[in-house]
Amino acid sequence: SAARDPAPSSPCSPFKLGGLTLPNRFIKSATHDGASFDELGRTYVRLARNGVSLMTVAYVGISPAHKTFDTQHHVAESNLAEWTRLCSVVRKAGGQLSAQLHHPGLFDMSTTGYPMGPSFFYLPSKLAWPRVMSAAQLEEVKAEYVAAAERCVRAGFACLELHCGHGYLLSQFLTPLINRRADGYGGSVAARARYPCEVLRAVREACPGVPIIVKMNADDGFALGGLHIEEALATARLLVEAGADAIVPSYGYTSLNGFGMLRGEVPL
Repeated sequence: SAARDPAPSSPCSPFKLGGLTLPNRFIKSATHDGASFDELGRTYVRLARNGVSLMTVAYVGISPAHKTFDTQHHVAESNLAEWTRLCSVVRKAGGQLSAQLHHPGLFDMSTTGYPMGPSFFYLPSKLAWPRVMSAAQLEEVKAEYVAAAERCVRAGFACLELHCGHGYLLSQFLTPLINRRADGYGGSVAARARYPCEVLRAVREACPGVPIIVKMNADDGFALGGLHIEEALATARLLVEAGADAIVPSYGYTSLNGFGMLRGEVPL
């Protein structure tokens, strides 16, 4: 309609994401880009020099203990200097970094963590008794998200992304098969989205002015009990109301149908 903004004439035109103005619309989504800070630096500097304006660092764990695998990257005071150097070299090359904040929830395969999620449900992660998160644990993990987000901003990340897809913790709250809570955090679409929205609002309050993206499933990829497009659209609206500047739609549950969504040499 005439009321709509005209489509950009070129992908090289500037793009405004929340309070961040990017020189173009080339944005790299979260993928596995290196096992070390040196590898990450080489990848992102090369992309920045070739005009990619924003690059998302995948799988930035909010906890050093609760991770999908032991070698997964995480952000903490102990490695903040390395993250700061990474953001600096990429910025000097002409690009910006976004941090994808991640908690595995029930899909915790680290030696130091344990599976925990909205309800009792076993995902094929490791031989450990899954724990149902209490109200106190919900607050503790939310505080971990906030602390991780604040560290990322201090390090120089220009954008934050909440990973609410692929069957990790916040995705588990959105999925009716796994989230069967009866305390106001489960049941309807709005109730299942309540905890992800609370985390988003807390991060937004702690990091004002920083763009926040949400990655979420448009479809979980399994028929019975999965999140599908109609509920995903309703969920996306709730997340935007809670403060998301953009939604990255995705697909699939790493732990339940990973062979249908992953390609190439999957890092173990």
